[in-house]
Amino acid sequence: MIVQPVILTTPGHDPFLLIQQVRDQIGPAVMFCDRDGLGAARATKEAIRLALEVSSNRYNNPRHILFLEDDVEMHWTAPAYVFGADFPEHVGVMSFCDMREMPSGAKPGIYPCSALGSDQRGWWGNQAIAIRRDVAEYLAVADWFSEEIENSRGVRAHRAAYEDGGRNCSDIRISLLVHAARQQYAVHVPSVFLHVGHQSRCFPDRISLGERETRNWAGVER
Repeated sequence: MIVQPVILTTPGHDPFLLIQQVRDQIGPAVMFCDRDGLGAARATKEAIRLALEVSSNRYNNPRHILFLEDDVEMHWTAPAYVFGADFPEHVGVMSFCDMREMPSGAKPGIYPCSALGSDQRGWWGNQAIAIRRDVAEYLAVADWFSEEIENSRGVRAHRAAYEDGGRNCSDIRISLLVHAARQQYAVHVPSVFLHVGHQSRCFPDRISLGERETRNWAGVER
């Protein structure tokens, strides 16, 4: 898999080390900073758009998008796993940082599953996901705030729990769009990006949100 990396960040946080590591080991990364306070959902969409635009201008061959949030740590094996991975048939998005879908201790492999995730409301976390090029192009123009998405169980539950109007549930919104496009989600084991942002930037007053620990992290001996 050949990818165009993009890193989503927020004002006041400088993911310099992550950008440098990704640039040196995977390829030149672009960064989108949510300076206007768009919220995670709209900012994620804009980051995907930016990655597509840069990739189209930079390379002759279209590249898949490697979307990273700024609160991850990259394992030294990540480049080999990313480059060596292929999207299984009908899989539009692949996670390299799983926090819920696979049980701890799962054997190495790529596991396709429903884009709606284990609870059928949407997968959990966009910390490190590869997005197939055509799916990224679809996400760049799709309506992430359609009436159908706003009325979905996942978004309604998020709004009630986090009281943010649903502006930050980028993972649920992408999962609903990917599912609507009749594509699946896949989890790569081991996880080669580690979620280190245990205090949410979207919800700084909530110290413990649960399910924020990366499963099957490559840095832990199996």
